[in-house]
Amino acid sequence: MKYPNAFKGVSRIYSAELLKILAEVLSIVVVIIVAVAAVGLGGSVENGALDNFNPDNANAAAIGGTTIITLLLSIAAGVISIIAFILNIVGVSNASKDEDKFKSALVLLLFGLIFSSVGSIIASWNQPLSTAFTTARDVCEAISIFMILDGIRNLADNIGDTSTSSLAQKTIKIIIGVYAIIILAEIIGLILGLIPAAATAAAVIVSVLGIIASVLDIIAYFIYLRTLAKAKKMLAA
Repeated sequence: MKYPNAFKGVSRIYSAELLKILAEVLSIVVVIIVAVAAVGLGGSVENGALDNFNPDNANAAAIGGTTIITLLLSIAAGVISIIAFILNIVGVSNASKDEDKFKSALVLLLFGLIFSSVGSIIASWNQPLSTAFTTARDVCEAISIFMILDGIRNLADNIGDTSTSSLAQKTIKIIIGVYAIIILAEIIGLILGLIPAAATAAAVIVSVLGIIASVLDIIAYFIYLRTLAKAKKMLAA
């Protein structure tokens, strides 16, 4: 094994991404449960089932059970997200011992953590500034992914694995394309938003570009996962 630290680091980064997916799935399950419960409660009210509502009512028990389940799932999703973030930081730190690009990624992730923390602290009294810090965090995380992919590409080139190198380069281009579309949508929305007569057109264009960006973002994410898995296999040799 030529790059043991990079192997350990990429393996942890890959595991962190899988944990992020698990956390997202749990969050989606919470939303679905709440939505289904709301629909069921609405039907009960409409049918008069809650006219004599009391703590012993079956609906009350169902609502209480749903609340406990969603609370536990939400806590689990939050804990898993924190573990994933820490694992990602540790992984990038490990890999940085064998490839300098990961050092840049680590710095960006730490700055992103600072921006996120500051944004959360000031959210209650300055929402616009909080949003700006959140955006800065997103930018740091996006660039950190570029650095991770570029680091994988460098490692692949050093090992002579052209397939992994090409995949990493392709993933970088796709992610750049996604962010280019997002920025384009924001610029178009800003410019056309200044023209009252074009407000409707601006909303439609921004929505269409947003959908395209979302689809490409999902595709890019799974290609990113594939790149990490391929790099992990490459570094294990």
